[in-house]
Amino acid sequence: MSIAEILHTLILGPLELLFDYIFSLSYDQIGNAGLCLIILSLIVNLLILPLYRRADAIQDEEREQAARMKPWVDHIKKAFRGDEQYLILQTYYRQNDYKPLYALRSALPLLLQVPFFIAAYNYLSHLAVLQGVSFGPIPDLGRPDGMLRLGGWTVNVLPVAMTLINVVSGAVYTRGLPLKSRIQVYGTALVFLVLLYNSPAGLVFYWTLNNVFSLGKNLLKKTPDPRKTGRILWAVSGAAFLAYFEVIRPVAGPRMKALFALAGLLMMLPLARSFLPKKEKAPADEKAAGRIFLAASVFLAILTGLLIPSAIVHDSVGEFYDALDSRPPMLCVFDSALMAAGLFLVWGGVYYRLAAGKAKRSLSLGFLFAAAAAMADYSFFGLKYGNLSPCLRYDYMIRIGLNDMIINAGAVLLACGVLFLLWKKWREFLKIFCFAGCAAVLCMSVINIAGIVSETAEIRQTRREKAAAERPSFTLDKQGRNVVVIMIDRTISGFVPYIFNEKPELAEQFAGFTYYPNTLSYGAYTNAATPALFGGYEYTPFEINAKTDQTMREKQNEALLLMPLTFMNNGYDVTVCDPPYANYRWTPDLRIFDEYPGIRAYNTMGSVGEQDPERRENRVRIVRRDMFCYSLFRCSPLIVQTEMYDKGQYNDAAVKWADQAVVYLASDTEHSHGIKDEFLKAYYVLENFTALTKVSNDGSDHFMMIKNDTTHNVQMLQMPDYVPQSAVDNSAFDNSTVKTSADGKKLKLESQMQTEHYHSDMSAFLRLGTWLDYLRENGLYDNTRIIIVSDHGRSVGLTHIIIDGAEGFRPENGDIEDPMSYNPVLMVKDFSSTEFRVDDTFMTNADVPSIAFSGVVENPVNPFTGNRITTDMKENEEQYPMYTDFRLVSGSATQFKDPVRVTLRNHYIFDLDNWSYEK
Repeated sequence: MSIAEILHTLILGPLELLFDYIFSLSYDQIGNAGLCLIILSLIVNLLILPLYRRADAIQDEEREQAARMKPWVDHIKKAFRGDEQYLILQTYYRQNDYKPLYALRSALPLLLQVPFFIAAYNYLSHLAVLQGVSFGPIPDLGRPDGMLRLGGWTVNVLPVAMTLINVVSGAVYTRGLPLKSRIQVYGTALVFLVLLYNSPAGLVFYWTLNNVFSLGKNLLKKTPDPRKTGRILWAVSGAAFLAYFEVIRPVAGPRMKALFALAGLLMMLPLARSFLPKKEKAPADEKAAGRIFLAASVFLAILTGLLIPSAIVHDSVGEFYDALDSRPPMLCVFDSALMAAGLFLVWGGVYYRLAAGKAKRSLSLGFLFAAAAAMADYSFFGLKYGNLSPCLRYDYMIRIGLNDMIINAGAVLLACGVLFLLWKKWREFLKIFCFAGCAAVLCMSVINIAGIVSETAEIRQTRREKAAAERPSFTLDKQGRNVVVIMIDRTISGFVPYIFNEKPELAEQFAGFTYYPNTLSYGAYTNAATPALFGGYEYTPFEINAKTDQTMREKQNEALLLMPLTFMNNGYDVTVCDPPYANYRWTPDLRIFDEYPGIRAYNTMGSVGEQDPERRENRVRIVRRDMFCYSLFRCSPLIVQTEMYDKGQYNDAAVKWADQAVVYLASDTEHSHGIKDEFLKAYYVLENFTALTKVSNDGSDHFMMIKNDTTHNVQMLQMPDYVPQSAVDNSAFDNSTVKTSADGKKLKLESQMQTEHYHSDMSAFLRLGTWLDYLRENGLYDNTRIIIVSDHGRSVGLTHIIIDGAEGFRPENGDIEDPMSYNPVLMVKDFSSTEFRVDDTFMTNADVPSIAFSGVVENPVNPFTGNRITTDMKENEEQYPMYTDFRLVSGSATQFKDPVRVTLRNHYIFDLDNWSYEK
């Protein structure tokens, strides 16, 4: 980043983000761009009113002091010359505690306007939602207004009106002031006229509203009791706010009604307080208050700018490296640090520096409470929203219950109460406590950052080593034996009958496959489920936890290497693509195969298919912007987190209203906008499966193992072909939400989650069907064994449809207690198989190695333990899957953390009575 970019992010970034949030939130509720500009102007002006008031007071003080000193200054300048004049003037200034630089304080109100003007100009000049929108007499808020035509000339009226209001406001403000002050004000009005004359009407309208507010402020200042008059006007505005949003045009939902009501009541609070008896307050230690303010603002800056972003990136450095288009993930942390420093240190410091004594104490206490609330919210709440993508979107919409909000409010009030007690009684201890908190979060941030930098260096090295390698491909031979294992992550087995009935051509394409619906996975998430899938029964989760003499990295790598190494040792040509968590990293570290020259390894997702450069840059911008927004969201009280998260859009106008397809959002079960990058990367691999397949005819044997995320990073797709599209509309299709199986069972897709999973699963099967046709056309189908398997299922609300007698069943703990989380898809096509069959035999996805080796590898053994590879464990009456956190533990750990023991009895998953769960 250049110096200019750093300064822009530090100073203007927080202001532009403030504009984005205010406008977006108000537009979501009102839907009228012109009214939103009025609300934006009102709120911004009210937020900066204390700054202007204090700046005006400082300016008045400087003018009064300069006026008092002027006669003697004039006398000294008249009576003395040269060095003597300079020395005498300096002595006089020192005697009066005045410095010549203080003259700059007269320009302070103007200097404060500059960053707010630049931020407003940057934000409103290109706001897509203003384009083509009229408001009152303004024909288009996105273009110069051109409201007056004089012959062949077009006159923009708004800039002229803005300037007239500015001049009137300046006349009121400078009444009785020297000519120099009037010239400064009128000159500023002229400058704004020139700058904004050809600007979009929305921007000029906003700045005109600012001038109206300034005029009102100046008129108010001339009243006998400005403070009382201001409180009355503020209370009247609050009453009007309540009347409009609670009665005339009520907002939707009880929570939003409560928030808007609270806002209106708070506006009335200053007037109500004026009627309370005033208490004599003891003078406070402003020095101590200043140190507490500094500590609290530094704490907030480190927490939101360093700790939270670094923790998120550290969890998945590889994914952020890819999301940022091979840029260092530390960019996100650096951007967030600048934004946080700008918000809490720069602008918080400006407020504190300009505040009077009482306001300084209030700011110190307010920042102290904000720090306590932010830490409580981040540490103890919002921890179970699910999987977070590198684009900072959860898999599903967050749900926050009323009880959670009440508990959260109680916890925050308790934390603030403790700090208030320390503030009153033990302020010296509070200072030490605050700075100790700063040191603690800084140390945690440094540890995260060190891990990010180290892993980024490793990723770059790995990518450089692989950069010169050939493009991903795998070979199948017409005469030899081919074995292919395709893991499609999180594919839901229960959808298969409906998918194959909707697309009858799939039954023909998958002829020869046997579908095993009664299949068990030993984990509900990829980290626990994949070791057994690739390594067999020696790598079920509880077996892994029993081997405490090995790290999780070593055990995962063994499982991934078991089939490739065994096939290689039996003369097979081996290709491995996208092995999950290789070397226990989110982005597979292919170096685990380096010592085996007979194994070719590739990461296909992201390297197959055309990537739009503009789309990539948009994604990078969004991730870098939203990292700090995510920090603010996680530190916010639960009652406002839904608005802060904003369905994963974080109130980004460039995403919400521009023609932007980077961010995916479904509005219902038939419509969506945008495409997930994570989906596209995986989808392109399946779409190009035929191009990746090389055909040989030399009688060699081949093994290929690949993992694909098309069915994991799910989204709604355009029917009937189920392809990604920027704007999806499936309302014209009669079967868009109701699917039917061959035996007449109905499946109604009632939620976004069900629809997205069904669409993505269907898309994967359709792409694989095309590849199977390619195998037939090239004489590869009969001599190829194909295993299509998923690592686990998903709790999407299908249990009552799939399990007889489970009507109304809803698991209390989601994936933990839903059998469908442990029901992966398993479909096997053996050599020369020709018919599609359904087999209810009990299977597990740990059978995959044995199925792959059957008849082609004699008496296979685990190359790392020497144990025979069998399916004996499957015969036990009870099977023990594990539920554990979906996130990877440290690769140097030896066990999964906090396991939940899941028990399946009687080898039958479709009976709820066969399942039990214990911590």
